[in-house]
Amino acid sequence: MTANLTFSKLSAVIYYELLILWRQRVIPVAMIALTLSLLLLDWVAKQPIPDTSAGSISVMLQASLVYLYIVALVLLPILIADSVPRDRQYRVRELWRTLPLTDGVYLSGKVLATSIAMGVGMLIAALVGGSGYYIIAK
Repeated sequence: MTANLTFSKLSAVIYYELLILWRQRVIPVAMIALTLSLLLLDWVAKQPIPDTSAGSISVMLQASLVYLYIVALVLLPILIADSVPRDRQYRVRELWRTLPLTDGVYLSGKVLATSIAMGVGMLIAALVGGSGYYIIAK
């Protein structure tokens, strides 16, 4: 019963944080910039690799995944570091303090929500970037 209640609290924090990230347009703008940079990377990578063999596509896929990983390592801490002061500014932190919610569940929800948003955004950027490489390579 306690684990189910903790999961319910955690999912509420995740939902709230995803809603705030979407309304602030942080994640959509970052993912549009990431997608455009991946398409630029696709266009630049096409210049020295004129063939569309399976080897060149797998090399491009590996380069794109490394690029997405590096972007995630840079963006994720920046987005998470902003979330707690933002709650204080909006005076939502006082509301969270009145609920039976531990600091661990609160911070875990914020980290998980930002990670989920970045993961979904990176998945969309990877799909668009891969499709762009396929179209550009033809």
